[in-house]
Amino acid sequence: MIAYFTLRERQTLPVGVSGGISPEQASEFARLEPALPPSLIEWVHNGIRFGPFCGVIRAGNVVVELLPKIDDRDDDDSRTRGTLVAMLRETSNLGVRRGGTAQLEMQRLHLLDQFIEDFCASATTLLRTGAISVYQDQRDNLTAVRGRIDVTSNTKVNVIDRSRIYCEYSECTVDNAHNQALKGTLTVLRRFSKSSTVKGIVAALLHRLDEVTSRKIGVRDIARLPFDRLSNHWRPLFQRAEWLLRGLFPDTRSGPVDGTCLVFNMERLFEGFISSKLRRGWHGQTPNRIILQGPQLHLATTSERVAFKLRPDMALHDGEAVRRIFDAKWKRLDRKRPNFGIAPADIYQLTAYATRYGCDQVALVFPGRADVASELVGEFTLTVPSRPQVQVYAVNLFDLSRGGRLPSGMLPS
Repeated sequence: MIAYFTLRERQTLPVGVSGGISPEQASEFARLEPALPPSLIEWVHNGIRFGPFCGVIRAGNVVVELLPKIDDRDDDDSRTRGTLVAMLRETSNLGVRRGGTAQLEMQRLHLLDQFIEDFCASATTLLRTGAISVYQDQRDNLTAVRGRIDVTSNTKVNVIDRSRIYCEYSECTVDNAHNQALKGTLTVLRRFSKSSTVKGIVAALLHRLDEVTSRKIGVRDIARLPFDRLSNHWRPLFQRAEWLLRGLFPDTRSGPVDGTCLVFNMERLFEGFISSKLRRGWHGQTPNRIILQGPQLHLATTSERVAFKLRPDMALHDGEAVRRIFDAKWKRLDRKRPNFGIAPADIYQLTAYATRYGCDQVALVFPGRADVASELVGEFTLTVPSRPQVQVYAVNLFDLSRGGRLPSGMLPS
């Protein structure tokens, strides 16, 4: 029997105590660990502590759904799950968008079911214009000429029966490698789905592929699929299929393990989410070019080489000049502590950015509380010759994920 747990990032799954898992079940996580991202799990006394990741992990018969820790006082799994999914959609990690009742119903589903349903929704959209069809060479004994006559085979096969003609021809068919890969992926997803509703969605898609041969599909099969100008719009769906299968069947150096790892690094996801919102907010404005993880410059040189590469999270460009830099921090501000509990290293980093890139405004962006609107929390003036300003923003992710705006100070005036 499968045991399901829903935890927040950085929480601990108890081992060997009430309300947790057994040491034998924990050993399955140890076998899975080589296939997991570094710092995803940490072994602590009587437990497994999870790092800043969200998604789904399965080890043996234990499934852990990891949700973001957006607000210490919020324990509404559905709302938090909905915010995470909205962030994944905003950053193109998930596809089709929904609203209204459908979105509220989806928030109640386990994350794995949401990943599966999202894949099905994208496949359904593509199938509305028809499945991928390709021409394949065929050879058959027919009652009428089709294509060209295979004289040698016809002479051998039809020496007595002159009513048939052996032909070689090309036939457009949906029973091809692409659709076989899609059908194989859907078959796997149906097996892993927890929701009867999602199982029904998968079954309906499989019914549409009745004419396609069923075969076992792996990550390598999908990676080898060729695409041309007629099928290239299907490529993102098969990339998603590859991600799902790789996560559902992870490999270690010792071979496949009985586990699942479909997770997202929340630090990278938060950065991507804020950058997407910035792009929307600055669209059509001057300056309006947002560059991620760059431009990459160096802070120092030696007699032989450059040293200490700088790579800002987000830089707002006006031509070649960097006007503003935003650095996203997936950490909690503490308004009761001096300087809001901001780590000195984060300020040192922004000082280096402001000095090297010659910009007079740099900003730290943190996730804020669920009951407070996105806002400018504080501002500092750096005591370096150019005296740049450091703004500290806290953003309400629940609000932003539902169409809210960034603080006015982060947007064009």
